[in-house]
Amino acid sequence: MTQNIRDLYIFEWLTEKEIDYFLLMTETREYKANAVIMKEGDASDGNAYFIESGSVIVERKGKWIAELEVWGFFGEFALITHETRTATVHTHEPTVLRIFRHDEFKILLDRSKSWPSIRDEIMRRIRENTEADWGKNFKKI
Repeated sequence: MTQNIRDLYIFEWLTEKEIDYFLLMTETREYKANAVIMKEGDASDGNAYFIESGSVIVERKGKWIAELEVWGFFGEFALITHETRTATVHTHEPTVLRIFRHDEFKILLDRSKSWPSIRDEIMRRIRENTEADWGKNFKKI
């Protein structure tokens, strides 16, 4: 499981030691089926989520966009910005999520001299991955 987290594109620029430190700061949380994780338009809580087991449904404007399963990752914008949530996400079945927090992620970023270029690259990759997953329904920010 840890290797799959290390393979996420948002961690490509980090050393293994930095990733291990970040993972120590994460929390694992269990959700029942049909639990709402986030609602479109809500203020960001700064959390992004990695699916350790189960699955989630992603909706925009009440329409199904995607189903993400084990090793899926969502809510990445919250690690970089404080923009409102762009989708509603709820569990499809009992699900275990690893929670990544903005504050801990920012600690790693602040240590890097190349933070502006890292941020821009992460945002580009988030948009690229989201557009690929959601298609034309995704509104560019």
